[in-house]
Amino acid sequence: MKKIDIKWYDEGARQARKDGKQIVVIDILRATTFEVHALNLGAKAIVPVKDIREALMLKKVYKESLTAGEVGGEPIPGFDLDPSPSNLEKQKVEGKVIIHKSTCGTKCIVDSGKDAIIGSLLNARSIGEYLPKVDKDVAIVASGNSCREFSLEDFLGAGAIIYYSSMEHTDQARAAYLAFKNSYDNLKEIIMSGKSGSKLMKKGLMKDIELASSLNTANVIPIYDQKVVTALKL
Repeated sequence: MKKIDIKWYDEGARQARKDGKQIVVIDILRATTFEVHALNLGAKAIVPVKDIREALMLKKVYKESLTAGEVGGEPIPGFDLDPSPSNLEKQKVEGKVIIHKSTCGTKCIVDSGKDAIIGSLLNARSIGEYLPKVDKDVAIVASGNSCREFSLEDFLGAGAIIYYSSMEHTDQARAAYLAFKNSYDNLKEIIMSGKSGSKLMKKGLMKDIELASSLNTANVIPIYDQKVVTALKL
């Protein structure tokens, strides 16, 4: 039986890629939640990038595209969309290509390379049930806080995906599974108590936390291929 494990930050993404594992990238607050929600709302594709300059350059390549993102949690001046996934429903994203820059999540996606899956609590069940069909060991790459620190919500997000899979666990994966299982009924409150959740609360972004905590509301599996994230047709 194939095994599932958790790696951390962009360095973990690069190591998992080198090891030939199927990668699932998560950044619950908020990059991967943003991407999953955008595709679920009908966005055509997401183009994750590492820096602002690249985003602005690609906006000229993809006609009628939208730029979105943040640096250090703050919206990027001049970008079309702010980084709040809860605001996407107000925007006209259906059929659009969104060029997306975040502090850490998009960096982890790019460093993960071809066929990386974009995960969140929104699509945890869909991904968990899909992973056993992939004939590879799996590494869930948790972005963490600014690609430097453990984050509670990413640990729970990894645990959710593991919970819905039927793969063999490493000890770290097992710990995440148990953490999610014991938090199932109060995910929002627990995520609010973490470092990133507390920061968003202070900024009045409770709706982002509520959305990011919405379990299994999106039946979509986003795949990164040819430098673009699109929804796998199930």
